[in-house]
Amino acid sequence: MRSQSNRCRRLRHARRGFSLLEIMLVLAIIGVLMGVAAVNLLGQSERAQVRATEQTLYVVNNAVKQYAIDNRNAFPEGLELLISERLLEPGSLEDAWGEPLFYSPKSDSNANPFVLVSAGPDRELGTEDDINYWDIADRRR
Repeated sequence: MRSQSNRCRRLRHARRGFSLLEIMLVLAIIGVLMGVAAVNLLGQSERAQVRATEQTLYVVNNAVKQYAIDNRNAFPEGLELLISERLLEPGSLEDAWGEPLFYSPKSDSNANPFVLVSAGPDRELGTEDDINYWDIADRRR
């Protein structure tokens, strides 16, 4: 009887740890979960930057329109004038990627009164990811 209890005790003692296969399986699952989380977080970051840039364009648009109201419907020649007129704070003329906004007081091809654009994530004007204020305004309507 004593030898049988010793054998049971040895078997329980030998089974206390995890096998190498079990540990590798857990590590693989953790790796897959971390990869999925990283992809989702990176996508959220870019979307947040696009939304922040859209808000910046909205604020700058309001400042341009306020300037025009104060100056007989004349749009400013450059956005820096909005800072000197205290309609905008210094540093508010950049998008979420730290690039300056593009502005032209001349009407664009769609008969919008002025041009206000961010180069977007790729930081190059004239590409598909540009963020145009007038496109944002159309979506809000």
